[in-house]
Order: sequence, then C-alpha cells, then structure tokens
Amino acid sequence: MSAVEEEGTKMDKYQYERLIQDFQTKLSISIDPQADPNEFQPSSSNSEEPPRHITRLLIFDFDSTLFHSPLPSTELWSDTLAGALIGDCGWFSEPKTLQPPYIPDAPSEEWWDPEVVQAAREGIKDKQRTLTVLLTGRRHDLFGDRIIKMCQALNPPLKFDLLFFREGHNVDPQWRHPTTLDFKLGVLRSLLKHFPTIDHIELYDDRKRHLDLFAKELQVLCKKEKIKSFQVKHVVHAEVKHMPPELEKGLVEELVARCNGRIAAAKRREEEEKHSGAVDLPCKPQRRTSASVFRSLLELTEQVRYTGIFFKEDDVQMLRDKFGKPSDTWRFRADHITICMGPAKDDLVEPLGGIGAQVDVCVTAVGSIPDRVLAVKVEQPSEDAPPLSENATPHITIAVSFGAKAQESNHITEWTPLDAPFVLTGTIEEKKVIGLQVERGPAQMKKKEVSIGNLIQKHHPHLKGRGIGMAVREVDEWMAKTFIENNGQNAAVIEWFVQGLRIDELLEKSASGSLDRLGTSRSSLPRITEQAFVMEPE
Repeated sequence: MSAVEEEGTKMDKYQYERLIQDFQTKLSISIDPQADPNEFQPSSSNSEEPPRHITRLLIFDFDSTLFHSPLPSTELWSDTLAGALIGDCGWFSEPKTLQPPYIPDAPSEEWWDPEVVQAAREGIKDKQRTLTVLLTGRRHDLFGDRIIKMCQALNPPLKFDLLFFREGHNVDPQWRHPTTLDFKLGVLRSLLKHFPTIDHIELYDDRKRHLDLFAKELQVLCKKEKIKSFQVKHVVHAEVKHMPPELEKGLVEELVARCNGRIAAAKRREEEEKHSGAVDLPCKPQRRTSASVFRSLLELTEQVRYTGIFFKEDDVQMLRDKFGKPSDTWRFRADHITICMGPAKDDLVEPLGGIGAQVDVCVTAVGSIPDRVLAVKVEQPSEDAPPLSENATPHITIAVSFGAKAQESNHITEWTPLDAPFVLTGTIEEKKVIGLQVERGPAQMKKKEVSIGNLIQKHHPHLKGRGIGMAVREVDEWMAKTFIENNGQNAAVIEWFVQGLRIDELLEKSASGSLDRLGTSRSSLPRITEQAFVMEPE
C-alpha cells in the first residue's frame, strides 16, 4: 500500500476509531488465544507494567451523570422557554455553560456525583482487567479540553483510559452520526471489536431511554455470546445545579439573540431560493442547513406562573429540617403556599390583604403520596378568616420525587395531625418568570400534535402507502433516540428532519430488513438503579 493510500485509509474512519487504535498500540494485552486474529492483533509495548488482560468495560456519561451540569433555571424561565433554550438555542452546544464565571474553574466535589465518581475511581484502580471510558455527546472541538481539565482537577484526578467526544459537524454524511445515541453505540461496537476479551460491560447514564436501547443492544451481544453479562445503571440527580442568576440571564439573552439571528437568516435564504427559480427534484430532496427555517422568532415576555404566600429562607430551612425527605432522590420545595395559578385573583388575594401583605398560617398535619410527594396541611389561625387558596386543601409541598410534580400534593387524601401545630408567617407575592410571547402549557397541548404522515406527504409527495409508513417509522425511531416529543413546541425540528429524509437509503434498508424497531419506556427510579443480564450456561 502506498503512503497516500495508507493515509487515505487512516482518514476514512471516525475519530473514535482512530483513538481506540492508537490506545491499542500502546498496550501489551493478554488475550484469549481463541480470539479471532482477523479482528484483533495485540501489539507490543515497552511499558514496564504487566500486560493488561481487559475483560471488563465501564462507560460513564458526563452530563447529569458524572457531573451536575447546570441547566436553565425554572425559577427564572417558563417551562416552554427552558425547553427552547435547550433545543432551539443549543444550551449544551454553548461552551460558556461549562466555563467560569458561569461555573467554577475547578468545580468542587459538590458538582460531581459521589457514587458515580467512586465507581469510576474503582474502575481506574482496577486497570489490569478494566477499561474505563468517558463517553459524552459534547463536541470535542468545543468541550474536549475543558472536560479533561475538570476531570484532572479532582483530587484524586479522574484518569480515564479513553475519553470520547462527539465529533464536530462534518459535511460528509458518511462520517457523521445522526444522533448522540448512534455515536455512543458506534463507540461501543468499536471497543468490542478491538478488545474482544471484554466479557462484562457496565454503563452509567441519566437518560433512561438511552439505557433501554443500550440494554437491547447488549442483550443481543449476550445471546450471540460476544459478552457474558452487562449492567445498565440509571443515575438520578435529586438537586439540579444552576448558574448565578444574573450571569444566566445575560447568557440567555445571548443565546436567544443568536437563535433569532439564525431563524431570520434561514428565512431570508428560503425566500431568496424561492425567487431565484431553483427547484429541488422531488425524488432527491436536499437537507436544509438547519431547522431554523421552520421556526418562529423567540419573543420573550414576563409571565406570572402562580400567586402564593412565600416564606423566609429560615422558615423554609426549618420545614425541610423538621419533615425531611424520604430519600436522597427527592427534591426539596417547602417555600410557599399556592393561592392560585397565574396572576393574583382579587377575590382571593384582597381578603388576605393584597399583594405584599403578611399572612399567618397554622401548620396542622402532614401527608404524602408514596414515592411521589410529601406535604404539610395549613389552615387559617381563626375559623372566620378568608380562605388561603383556591385549592381544596391548602398546603405546603415539602418534597417531590424524581419525575413527580409539586401539584400532585393536591391529590393527598390522608393527613396525619401534628402533635404540636405551629404558626408561620409569609408574604403574598406573584411568582414571575420570563416566557415566550406565544406559548402553550401542557394542558393545552394535544398528545400528538404534529402529523408525521402529513409532513412526509408535503416534502416527499412521490411516496405512497407502504413508503409513507416506512418513513413514519424512521421519524419515530429518530424521535425516540433524540427524546423529541410529538408536540407543537418541536414542530420545527420534526419538519426539518422529515424534509431531509433520504428516501433512497430508506428503501435500501427496508429491502435488506435492517430497519430497527425500537421501544422506549419511562419510570421513576431510585438515584442509581441497575438492569442486569447474565448469560446462563446451557
């Protein structure tokens, strides 16, 4: 092979494949003599360390698994805007979200998950038989150096054998994974190809649906006797980290302005193409450069989320200390009584003294819904006082479990009277956040609001019958992998994906029977739960 051909072969790989090969050449590995020599060739090493006989693979996700990555604060933004910041505005693609002053230069241990860090350290210590890997969908060019520095700043540092980052945008679709899940599965398959002695795999991730799909892949490998066992471990962080409020507000302004700039530019290009007379052939649709052309400009406005009686920090902490929470996976609340949703209603607020008035309430009982919410019941100190809330049972939600919502406290039916009721004083206020000028809450959204079939017919009018069904399944699979819900908020990105479907490739996949059928599920789980599979001997 010529030097040019060799260099071309080297470049015709994903970056992670080159990293794995480079790592492999640095090791002298004892492998099973029955391993296929065509799949794996051990190389010599000058290291004085004994050869590593790798039989165990540990894979750790970064965001919300190993590290408490900051998220948009729901204390500042409406749920709809927070979702748009992550989806439309590219929160996880913005390097500032992991840089000082938005987070500390060397984040302390409170920013890291202690159990996951400990599992990683134990794997790194057991280096003779364990390959320890960090695998994240963050892009290498934007986050690689920063995340490596953060891991090394821990005491002791986290020295993974391999760190894999999502490759930057590549114009050649042949060397680009469509989703983070596809990227992670590609890394897993490459690792197993180059290290065939691995017979046990453990994965740590915060995304249950990713783990479900990983588990399906690993079960197939077990049945084919490629590995003997695996565990997928779902990590749940009870507390979410946020940036300092003023810094976050400034960053959000930047992200929204940039997003609106992309939307305006995409729409201008679209108009220019229409007026130029250029027409795409319907059988070969071209992927537009972004989903921005299908989006509307983000117009921000102040909103009142709810009106309530709010307590001072000392009283909030007293309630948390007194009643606690059932487990570490639960999140504390204990800061207010909801009077009504939305702006203050005069008929409820004025009898209590109006906005800014101080109100005494008596805490009389405690109740809960197992595995969901914990709350205390409150009453007016005197019988002839006006009602505290439009809720049937006024209450203070103390804590909620992962996946539950504070408003579920309204469904508590059994209350245990306190031996010693006590009085708290709070202030009537409106809870204000910034939201979108036009947005709809969950109650107003239909479960399936975007017609995938209609979009396919719009952008691929030549498809009929079975072809439409095949394309719908492809879109459903992509939505499952990327956690895109079928609602109006995601209409733009769904249409962007549909418009760019490569129908000829779908037809080939269908003919070869290689279209996957993926399932997803949701559940509320303890902080780290395990799903294990062990191949039973015949």
